[in-house]
Amino acid sequence: MADLRCRSGNVEVNPGDQFRDEHAEWEVVDFIQSDPESDHTVRCRCLGQLPGHWERWKHGDGTVDWCGDSIAAIMLTKADGKPRSARGDLLRATHQ
Repeated sequence: MADLRCRSGNVEVNPGDQFRDEHAEWEVVDFIQSDPESDHTVRCRCLGQLPGHWERWKHGDGTVDWCGDSIAAIMLTKADGKPRSARGDLLRATHQ
């Protein structure tokens, strides 16, 4: 779990969480923090076809690194179109 932050606020993100940018759906794989004063780098896997402009940053396992503030902004502004709480948490349906 990592607390990602941007100008809009903070959001708790866990491996397995998903978000969507304007090109693809992504899944959070891992977090990298080289400096306690900096935001996290988030290793993500594209769910589907990796957009061509990401190819040059692709790791051997197919993942790419995202800036944590970019993911926080997507989640907090609900720009990915997923149902989220005011804190950016993904709302999941519960079945009884």
